Amino acid sequence: MKLYEVISQLDKYSDDQCIYAAQSNGTWFSESDAFVVPNPEDGATTQIIDGITAVYFLEVFLAKEILEDWGNIAGKLSFSNDEKFMVALYYAKHDTWPDPSAVDEERH
Repeated sequence: MKLYEVISQLDKYSDDQCIYAAQSNGTWFSESDAFVVPNPEDGATTQIIDGITAVYFLEVFLAKEILEDWGNIAGKLSFSNDEKFMVALYYAKHDTWPDPSAVDEERH
């Protein structure tokens, strides 16, 4: 599955799961291979999954919370899958919510 698809379908995952995704040149992209797995007990930031080196992206509960909080910040009740992906990507890279105007700058 691709990272974009995982973020677009967050509601189908359990809050006690974690998202890992392959990086290219040290970053994630919409087409990065992604995996949703149980939260690792050892807090591993990198895992080999199906022969692919995947790096911690976000915990599912955190991704859901980020999107909910960003909706409040941006004054939006709902947003597109593209916006969901851009907000989650921005947060995973910068450890903070984007300014609503910054979301378009993060498109990959």
